[in-house]
Amino acid sequence: MSQDKLEEFLARRRKWIECLNKDDPNSVVRQLYRMNWNATVFAVLNRTRALAPPDPERGRQQSPLIGEFIDSLFQLEQAVAIRRMVDTGGRRRSYLRTDGSFDVYSLGAIITDMKENRRLFTRTVLLAADAAEVGVTTPDVLSSWNRNQINRAVDRMADVSASRRSPVDTVRATVFDCLLGRLARASKKFVTYSDKFIAHAASEESRRRTRADSIRFSIADFWRAHEELCRVANFVSGHFLTGATYSFMPYAHGDQFKYMDRPFVKRSEIPLLHDFWYARQEKVNSWSGIDLDELLGRR
Repeated sequence: MSQDKLEEFLARRRKWIECLNKDDPNSVVRQLYRMNWNATVFAVLNRTRALAPPDPERGRQQSPLIGEFIDSLFQLEQAVAIRRMVDTGGRRRSYLRTDGSFDVYSLGAIITDMKENRRLFTRTVLLAADAAEVGVTTPDVLSSWNRNQINRAVDRMADVSASRRSPVDTVRATVFDCLLGRLARASKKFVTYSDKFIAHAASEESRRRTRADSIRFSIADFWRAHEELCRVANFVSGHFLTGATYSFMPYAHGDQFKYMDRPFVKRSEIPLLHDFWYARQEKVNSWSGIDLDELLGRR
C-alpha cells in the first residue's frame, strides 16, 4: 500500500465524516434527528385524534382547521426531508467541490462519492485508516477484535474467503449499489412527489409522465423510509467512517407534553379569531392588479 493512497483516503474520509456529522444544522445526522423528531411529534398529535370524543359529522371532536393544516405540513416537510437525504447531485456531481468538500450534505452524495473512489477501499487501507483513527501507527497494534471485525467485513464486501485474503482486496461496487438501491426504493414516491408538487409546480403533462397524480402516502410509507435512511447511515458510519452508530431519535429536554391538556383558546375568545380571519381575508382580497403608473414608477 502506498502512503499516498492512505493519505488520499484519510483526506476524503474527513470530508465524508464532515458531511455525515459536522456540527452543522444540515449535516446528515442533524437532518435525521430533525426528521425523526418532527415525525414523532406528528405521530403524537395524530394519536390524540383517536383519543378525542367522536363527532357525528367530522369523526372526532378536534379542529378540522388545525388538523388539515398539520396533515398538509407533515406531508410537505417529510417528503422534502427524505428527498434531500437521498440526493446524489446528479450526473454533473455538482455537489462536490474540487477540494472534495460537499456543497450539499446528503446521504446519497456520500455514498456516490465513495463508490466513485472505490479503489481506495482496500483491506490494507481500511485497516491502516482504523489504526490512524485510534492513534496508532500500524494496524498490527490494533486489538485482535478490531482487526478481526475489519477483516471479516472486507471478506464479505470483497467476496473473498478468509483463507484467500489479500492486502489488495477491494470493496465491490455492488456494496455501494445496494446502499443506493435501498435509498432509492424507500424514497421513490417521495422524490417524485417533491419534484412535481413541491420543488416545482409541474405541468399536467410532466406529472403524467411520472404518474405523479396517482401518488398516495400512508404513515407506514414514511416510517419505512425513515428506518431505511437511519440504517443506511449507520452502516456507512460503522463500516467506513468512525465505527460509531447513532440513535436518531433525540431525547426530550423537559416535559414535551407540557400544556397538552390545555385548549388553544377559550370558547369566549373564538369571536376574536373570527374577527382576525375576516380582517385577513379582506386584506388579501384587496390585492388587485398593479396599474401602469405604479409599475412604471410614475407615482
